[in-house]
This record gives sequence, structure tokens and C-alpha cells, in this order.
Amino acid sequence: MDAYVYYSSTSAFYSGGNIYFGIAVASGKPSQYYYARTSDVIYHEYTHAVKYDINADDSRAIDEGFSDYFACTIVGEFLFGEGYHGGRPLDNSYLYPDDWNPTGTWRDRYYNGMIMAGAAWDLREELGATITDNLIFEGLCHLGISPYTQDFRNLIGCILEADDDEYGDSNPNNGTPHQDDILDAFRGHHMYPSHYVFSGDIITTSGYSQTVYWIDDIYITGDVHVNSEITLSILPSVLVSFSNTDDQSSGSDCARCELVVNGTLNAQGTSANPIEFTCNSGTWYGIRFINANDNSELTCCEIENAETGITVNSCSPEITYSYIHDNTIGVQTWDGASPLLLHNSIMDNTTGVDCDYYSEAVFTEGEPNRGYNVICDNNTYGFFLCRYSEAMLGSYYPMHGYNSIDNNGSYDLYMYAGASSDAINCYWGEYPALIDTYVGSGCTFNHTPYLSSDPGGGSPLAKSGVTLTDTKFDPADLNPDDPESLWQWGRYVRYHDQDPDQALEINQQIIKRFPASVYARKALCQVFHISDKHNIPGMSSWFKTLRSQNLPLETRAVVHDLSVIRAIKDRDYKAAESLCLKALQDLTGSGYEPFTLYQMTQLYRCFLPDAQKADRYLNQLTQRYPQHRLTALARGDGEPYATNPELSKPVAQTITEASLHPAHPNPFNPATTLSYQLPEAAHVTLKVYDLRGREIATLVDAEKDAGFREIRWNGRDALGQSAASGVYFYRLRTSSGYTKSCKMLLIK
Repeated sequence: MDAYVYYSSTSAFYSGGNIYFGIAVASGKPSQYYYARTSDVIYHEYTHAVKYDINADDSRAIDEGFSDYFACTIVGEFLFGEGYHGGRPLDNSYLYPDDWNPTGTWRDRYYNGMIMAGAAWDLREELGATITDNLIFEGLCHLGISPYTQDFRNLIGCILEADDDEYGDSNPNNGTPHQDDILDAFRGHHMYPSHYVFSGDIITTSGYSQTVYWIDDIYITGDVHVNSEITLSILPSVLVSFSNTDDQSSGSDCARCELVVNGTLNAQGTSANPIEFTCNSGTWYGIRFINANDNSELTCCEIENAETGITVNSCSPEITYSYIHDNTIGVQTWDGASPLLLHNSIMDNTTGVDCDYYSEAVFTEGEPNRGYNVICDNNTYGFFLCRYSEAMLGSYYPMHGYNSIDNNGSYDLYMYAGASSDAINCYWGEYPALIDTYVGSGCTFNHTPYLSSDPGGGSPLAKSGVTLTDTKFDPADLNPDDPESLWQWGRYVRYHDQDPDQALEINQQIIKRFPASVYARKALCQVFHISDKHNIPGMSSWFKTLRSQNLPLETRAVVHDLSVIRAIKDRDYKAAESLCLKALQDLTGSGYEPFTLYQMTQLYRCFLPDAQKADRYLNQLTQRYPQHRLTALARGDGEPYATNPELSKPVAQTITEASLHPAHPNPFNPATTLSYQLPEAAHVTLKVYDLRGREIATLVDAEKDAGFREIRWNGRDALGQSAASGVYFYRLRTSSGYTKSCKMLLIK
């Protein structure tokens, strides 16, 4: 290699195996435009010569950036070419792709290279010049012989490989000695490796909101947390592959990887280039939107092999055109969540959609051609709804979104504990009868009219050949003294007339006039969702006023629960903690505190990290309610349906005789659950007696439909006083002649 000097040239360059120096660049001419340090030019051009074989798509940016870096690190200063076009500073905060110009002109190469040189300089500040220079040089050498495309994404991986070769055990799959520092330096400029690993928190590095990009395939080895100020943007065709083990031993499931979004996730694929979330073997835990920003979007994504494909807590992401399959649960909603799901295929999961505890999932929207989901071929449930949750599955408006819900293993739809669903103009397979649905006591299910043929789904196109009916609420049918009639009217006003203010007023009247009714509790959830969706002010104060009123116990429990959810959605976690403690003080021993205990567990896991407190409340939940669904979920036991006896087949199909079941727990303190089943409707009495045969409490004295029933005894007598320790009997009598007694032990 030879060096040539051009006395009148204003350029320096490497070409044809030789270095050419324009002396006018380095000789200190008075014009700032031409001035540059001789050392900068020599070291910069010499690096070009050393790495002359780098010549792929981004190679010129790599070449220029790291030639700048080595020139600066040799002289120990961060500014290359001071005075020459203003210089190129390496202590910069330039970001990919915000500051990247893909046109490829000669000047773009320099400034694109500054992003990489900036990351290298940040690494130098952390590790020192000796280690950093060695890693980058060896990484460039790896890249020269790498089978991967020679661009900066693969260069980062090559630097990591060099780190393991130089300072580690030559097995990069178990991490490298300086992996965190290397990844942090490049992540600080929004640059990620394409064939390497990632785990850990994505947090702001600049003190203000930032967008982080995953631009190529990425392998996740542990939990990923997207900080509240971060937007994680995943580009089309990216494969996000999760390990089936969690290298962090943290999160909701310490054994499996999860992607937890507290900020914003924008994963926007295309039909030709979808984004895939999968596990390399076994299962991962899933994507979890935990009080995330409401502008998150998943479009054209494939989500598979997870415990729960998508979990939504206390937020409202939009999920469209996605294929969610082969998960234990496809989509699960919690805690006031109200996601919008349009044009998705949710198939071949154990349960398709699970709406839990005050959530509201919307599968259609008040615009033409907004809907058409397919929820079919799931092994047990298409939809599972409980505890005042709601699913908007169909629309009164023709062509505003309809769903195909068919061929699910046990039930297309299963509802209990005050759940509600509008499934108008949907296809259910069996026509005209919906034989694969179960609607429990206190639930509301509007499903007529329904479609006689399948309109298809998972597509934005309107379907032809299907007659749709616009069913309207007739005000002449309104009975203002009937809470159910008012409830139906309020739902119609909300969804059909699109009048949130009137719907809010109707639901508030139900709560005021019929506080002991199940519709008061359903109306509370409607008020919550209406005020949340439409940002109606003053609702926190309204809930505070309700908490001070002498409401019936179960209605009061719902007020407590929704108040906590409201505080979490407002990101006021200390207020949520205080509200939980007040709820426990009010509800403990009543049988209505499991959700509060679950909330405390999640609060200390996710928002106020305190493992000791999280374990304390989990232990209380486990000890008091070992059979409860929330207990299984809090422990991470997987799908808990089999442990909940209320989720058996409808009694007309499975119960052939009456029976009284053992109390659980037994022995107990302070409360226990008693359960029985009826093959047909009957008048039932269930009473508690002491050893002398004296009646202590009457738990049931009413007409009951056929089915499985549970009731909780709080260890108190008819006057509300605590019963003494000892043996008690509980006796079931039915008008059909069945009588049985069982024994239980109260220990204090």
C-alpha cells in the first residue's frame, strides 16, 4: 500500500489499495471548510485501508463511522475533522432510524456512520479505549468473514461474538462478558443486533419519551419490560422468537419469558410481511399490556405457543388482522381493560377469548366493515366471560361488524357472575338454536337476530349473500321500574344511539334506585367504561362518594374494585394501594375480597415492586381461597377452569341427582365455602347447626334453578356475631325430598 499526496486537492480517500491525501485538507488553510487535523485524516484513511473488504449495503456507513471512531480514539478526542464541514462529533445522541438517511450519497455515508460511531464512543466511555478498540476491530474482522449480510445489525452481533471469543467462554448463547454494556451502547442509539439475544428493561436513556426499534429478527432470552416512556416499534417481517426459559427468574411467571408493555407497543406488519411472536421450543408467557398507553397497536401479527397470547390489564390497545393460535388462552382481558379487536382469527387455542373481572372487549365498531373476527376451533371455550365483564360481539347496525363463533370444543360462549354480551348478527354454526352457549344467573346475553349462514371473517371486506336485520330497542317496551329493562335501554342508547351522556345517566339511575340488584353492579361497570372511553371528568370523586354510602355488600365490593382499577389506570399506584387496604378492611370475611387480594399481589409485582409483600398477599389468597380461579392465576398455575366447579357443563346435561359437597377449606378460619347441586328447580334450605342441634345461621331459603351452587359462610351467627371454635353441621333440604348433613370444624 502506498500513500500519495495531492498538494492542491481538498479531498483525502482510500482507493485501489492506496491512500490519497489532499494536503489542502490537512495543512491548516484559513478557510474552515477545508480545515482538518492531519492526524484525523491519516488515521481515518488508514482504517479504510485496513478494512477495505467491507463492501455491502450499509458498509459505507460502517466504513466511515468506524474510521472516524478509530481516528478519534487514537488521538483521544471525540470530534473528527474539527472545522471540516463543522466536524463530526462522536459524543452525539443521533438515533436510528430518525437520523438515518438511506439515500446513500457520499455525505449520507458520513452522517449515518456517526450514529454507529456515537454508539462505539459511548461504549468506550464505559469500557475504556483498550477493550472497546479490540472488540470493534475483532467485530469488524468477524463481519468480514460472517455469512450474514454486512450491515450494522449483524456487526453488533459480530462484536458480541468477538467479546465472547476474546473475554468469555466462546459460547455466546449463555451471554458474553460485556454483553449488557455493548447492547446498552447501541440501544442508546436505537440500534439492535439481528441475530443475537435480548432481555431486560427497555427504558429511556435521555430523560424523555423515546421510540425503540426492532428492525430485524430478535431472540428473547428473558422478560422484556417496555418502560412507560418508551414506544417499542417492530417493523414488518420481524421474527420475535422467545426462549422457553426465563434467564431473569422474574415477572409474573419466573420460569417463562414474557413481553410486558407499560408504555407503547406498535407492531405493525403487513399481510405480505407479518410480524411473528413465537417460542423456539415449548411455550413462552405471552404479550402482556399492563396499564400500557392506550395507543398501542398490533396489526398483522401472528402470536403462537404462549400461555396467554395477549393479556390486557387496565388499558385499551387495538389488535387487528392478526392470527392468534395454539396458545392456552388466545386473548385475556382484566381490570377495566377495553381492547378493540377487529378482523382477527383466534383459533386452535384451549380458550379463545377470556374476559375477566370488569373488562370490556369490543369485537366490532360503529363504522362500516369494522369487525369480522373468527373465533372457532378452540378446544374448550370460544368466549369465557365472568365477574361483570362484557364482550361486544355484534352490532345493531348492519355491516358494522359481525363475527363467526363456531365449532369450539365445549362452548362457543360461557358466561357467569354477572357477565354481559351483545352478540347481535353473529354466526353461531347451529341454526336456529344456540346449543353451545351457557348463560349463568345474573348474566345478560343479547344474541338476536343471528345469522343463518357464515359471513366469513378475518377480512376487511363486506360479505354478500347474508341478510342482516337492524334490531332496535322500542321505547314502548321500557319499564322504568324494572332494573333489567332500564339496563337494556342504557346499553341500546350507548351502542346504537352512540349517546354516552344519556347512557351514563341511565346507569347512574339504576345504581341509585336499585342498589341491591345485579343490574346496579352491571351498571357500575358501564359507568366505569363510559367515563373511561369518553374521558368524562369527576368520576373518581363520584366513586369516592359511593364508597361512603351504605350500599349492599356485593355492590360495595364492586365499587371498591372499580375504584382500585381507576387509580391504576391513572397510574396513581400509591392511591391504589391505599384503596386496596381500605377494601380489605371492609370486605375481609365477607367472601368478596379475593379480587382485592389478587390486586394487591399484582400491585406489588408490577407497579410497586416488593416481592415480600406480593408473596404475603398471595399466601393470604391461597390460604383463604385455595379453589378460587384468581388463586390459580396469581400462582401462575395455567388455565384454572377445571378447578372451578361453577364451570361444569349445564346441569340439564350433566347433573342427574341432588348432592351436598364437603366444605372447603375444612377445618377453616374464618370462613368456608359450601356447595351443592340440583338436577331440577326446587325450594332449598341450607342451615348451619351446632353440636346441640341449635340453629346458628340460615344460608339459603329460596327457590333455586337446577345447577351447581356455592355459598360462603363467614363463621357468624344470625345476629352477626362470631361463632365459637368447634364442630358444626350444615344441612341441605329440598322440596323434592332430598336431605343431607355434613360436618365442618371452625378453629380459631
